[in-house]
Amino acid sequence: MSRLSVLARLLILSAIIFLAAVMMLKTTSSDSAITGEAETVTAGYSHIRFLDYRLDPEQPPLGKILAAAPLLLGKVSFPINSLNWQRDINGKEEISNQFFYTQGNDPDLILRYSRLASIAAILLLAILLYILAKDLIGKWWALLPSFLFAFSPLALAYGHYATINAWVTITIFAAVVSFLKFLESPSRKKMLLSGLLFGLAQITGFSALILIPYFVLILFIFYFWSVHRDWQTTESEQRINRFAKRAARYCNGLLAIFFTGLLIIVSSYALLTLGYPIEKQKTDTKFITNDFPITWIKDGLNYLSGVPALRGFSQYALGAAVHYRTEAPINWNPNFAVLKTFFLKEPIASLLLITIAAGLAIWNILRATWSMLRRRSHNFFDYLSTSFFEFSVMIFVGLSWAAALSLNSSEGYEQILPTLPFLYLLTAGGVRKWFGEKTLDPAKNFVIKIFLVYEEFLQLSLQTTLLGALIVGYAATTLIAYPHFLPFGNLFAGGTKNAYAHLDESDYNRGQDLKRLADWARLNLPDQEKIAVDYSDETSLKHYLGDAAHPWASSLGSPLEEGINWLAIPVTNKNYVWLNGIEPYDRVGKTITVYRLSN
Repeated sequence: MSRLSVLARLLILSAIIFLAAVMMLKTTSSDSAITGEAETVTAGYSHIRFLDYRLDPEQPPLGKILAAAPLLLGKVSFPINSLNWQRDINGKEEISNQFFYTQGNDPDLILRYSRLASIAAILLLAILLYILAKDLIGKWWALLPSFLFAFSPLALAYGHYATINAWVTITIFAAVVSFLKFLESPSRKKMLLSGLLFGLAQITGFSALILIPYFVLILFIFYFWSVHRDWQTTESEQRINRFAKRAARYCNGLLAIFFTGLLIIVSSYALLTLGYPIEKQKTDTKFITNDFPITWIKDGLNYLSGVPALRGFSQYALGAAVHYRTEAPINWNPNFAVLKTFFLKEPIASLLLITIAAGLAIWNILRATWSMLRRRSHNFFDYLSTSFFEFSVMIFVGLSWAAALSLNSSEGYEQILPTLPFLYLLTAGGVRKWFGEKTLDPAKNFVIKIFLVYEEFLQLSLQTTLLGALIVGYAATTLIAYPHFLPFGNLFAGGTKNAYAHLDESDYNRGQDLKRLADWARLNLPDQEKIAVDYSDETSLKHYLGDAAHPWASSLGSPLEEGINWLAIPVTNKNYVWLNGIEPYDRVGKTITVYRLSN
């Protein structure tokens, strides 16, 4: 029976991974490059091909390199002789346009290959989440967080684009888990692994810098909990010596982890700046930091960029400074738009599951804390002794969300992607507690019964029925949303079709429907007729629609004045006030509205 149970779990997990893989792979062929995607791939290719970091210094290299690595296996032409490459300072937009559209390369083939890395990251993370969860909440319950993540519209959206988001998520996940495992049972091997994964997270995304205060905070809490745990069992004259040595051991371990991460940062950037002429780096750094308000940072970066042994670290520090200078708020004003977007884009089924789990977790923590404050018990410390991993994960989610609410990030909803695996893990653990200590017998699972033994289905508990309905509803929501995962909106947002009215443009439209517009034009546009298209990238517009497309903007008025009867504009564009009252002719994908003006 145990072998059959293992086989059943593996089949279910395999089905989850397979379906997620199919949805992402098929969507890669239908979506055109989104904003910033071509720049990411081009920069990554230049990093790994030429060991040159002049492009896109505001993002760390690992995710970009993994996206571009498959391109090394084929024949692609890079504009190495372009003046934009040789003279411009971070001319990533011009060079990426040349790399994708004017060098004779196949942009669709480049996208398909470069998106494979993100797909692999999401699928691997879903598997790692199951492996972690089965030890925490049980082998069958572990399927729930893996399923929620693999079928998340947000994970599926950024899992099929060549951006750094998927790899930022998996490296942060691995770094947090390895650090908590190190605290549970310290060893040199675990310390080295934690430092390695911490370093990999740092060279994947600057948002991973949140791990530094998080590690310090968790170590502080863990140390004082351990002191409380061992206080009574330690002789009074030995307490200072024992706990001082413990504090020194923990601090040394944390410093070793940070130092290992620093070595990875320095060595990786040193390698990737070998082909970057030092004089060019000094000139670029001086220009980029010219208007930095903090003099010592500007002077320090300019000095380090000219030191051969340290210029790799200078490039990393420059990227971090640019990244957080852009996002740091001048006056603290919570960015509640992130919270609103979460409630409008997360499937309703998972919102209900999260609400159930969060309610139980908050209640248990408040009850334990209240009992401790009233000196009736040490329930909070007892809770930490049995659920320290769960507590630490909650701290990470809370800290990450606090950062998301505090920063003026232009990334939109994607910035909370690294919290999703932990959020779904906490949700599954909370739902399991809601069921008590009972486990779901897979042989009596409602999914089987609803197809095989309908009569017994009616006898299932309300909890099991509700959970089953939410799981089915979650899966159905994702399948209905396919392949439009990026603009997905739940029923609170009016569905995906109408969600644009409530979401920021970056959370709905990033230019992913241009290929669909090209297909629409070939099928619907009369011969010899042109269509005016409001699209930010004229080079890609020309590539996909050729002479049929005429670049347009709202300031140019009506295309009819140029003899053009057709107009395609982003559904999120509100500048075409003269179109008010005119019914659209068609909707392409979810983000482009087509008008026939001659009528």
